[in-house]
Amino acid sequence: MRNRLLVSRASRLSAWGDWLLATVLAVVLVGARALEAHGLQRAGWFGYALTVFAALAVAGRRRWPLAVFASTLALAAIAIALAPPSGAISLSVVIAVYTLAQVQERRRAAVLAVLAGLALGLVRGLLQYKGWSDSRTAAEPAAVLAALFLGWAVSSERAYIASIKARADQAERTREDEARRRVDAERLRIARELHDVLAHGIATINVQAGVAAHVLRERPDSAAEALRTIKATSKDALRELRNILGVLRAADDTEPREPPPGLSQLHRLIDATSEAGVPTRVTICGGLPPLPATVDLAAYRIVQESLTNVVRHAGPATAVVEIACTADTMLISVDDDGHGTTGVSSNANGRGLNAQGHGIVGMRERAHALGGELEAGPCTHGGFRVRARLPITEPS
Repeated sequence: MRNRLLVSRASRLSAWGDWLLATVLAVVLVGARALEAHGLQRAGWFGYALTVFAALAVAGRRRWPLAVFASTLALAAIAIALAPPSGAISLSVVIAVYTLAQVQERRRAAVLAVLAGLALGLVRGLLQYKGWSDSRTAAEPAAVLAALFLGWAVSSERAYIASIKARADQAERTREDEARRRVDAERLRIARELHDVLAHGIATINVQAGVAAHVLRERPDSAAEALRTIKATSKDALRELRNILGVLRAADDTEPREPPPGLSQLHRLIDATSEAGVPTRVTICGGLPPLPATVDLAAYRIVQESLTNVVRHAGPATAVVEIACTADTMLISVDDDGHGTTGVSSNANGRGLNAQGHGIVGMRERAHALGGELEAGPCTHGGFRVRARLPITEPS
């Protein structure tokens, strides 16, 4: 809306400027004609009328450039031929050619300018001066050609400035789009981290709280063990949550924060899952090489979310985590022998979706962000399997 208002205001100012130019031009041309005639009474009204009409026609040069060019050239030629002295009436043709050079295709503008120059020169030489001795027979065509080149120069300069402005606007939009994309990516990353931390912690706490409430009267020792597990799990979840939210603090916050979790902390995750009622064992084939931080975190979160789904949806089950590394790839497999599809469905594309959240979608996004892939679905012999392949080297 603001841009439209600015364009409308600029158009109105241009129109007023053209009328002012036409008025000033009319005064100048009438004065020049009177000076050439040595007084107003020495020139007839017909010549003055042609002079005024040629000057006022310039007011429409932006809206009707071709019509203005044709009318000013015709009026100037008639005034020179039939109503001498003509003064500087060809100045209106010069302004019309200058405008044509800015708005018309260059070849057409050049042809029209040459025709105008020849017409003015021929009318001066053949009809008014009966020869070519007067300097204006050459000066007027030269002025027309000068107006043509000046119009081209101004047009090129305006086009250059417009292209610079367009590139600057495009660069600004690109920067804004990139900043928005980075903000969206960071928001999605934080959302995944919060989901993984809270889902695992709350799922374990929920299961242990149910166990404690069930055995509180008959087996208080088991209830106490479940409460200790709840305390440890909630402590770990709060610690990870504090680390995640730490990135949102002020830049001058110098409070040290723990490094993000990785496979070196996998034993704590296995212990928590086992204490939640899902016996879990882990097998690492060939040891773990040094991993980039992003790969290490993604692998940990994939295992964490897979075990969280087992705790929440598999029912009575056991889980097996297998990790194998080659020269440039890490393979992760999490299998359970529980109910398999409880809480999980597949969409039309065959991609598994957690009916109560976005766990599998988040795991797949983590794998894809690193250039890997992830598959999740029921096993043929029962249970559920999550398999992920992650490149060990970070994508450039």
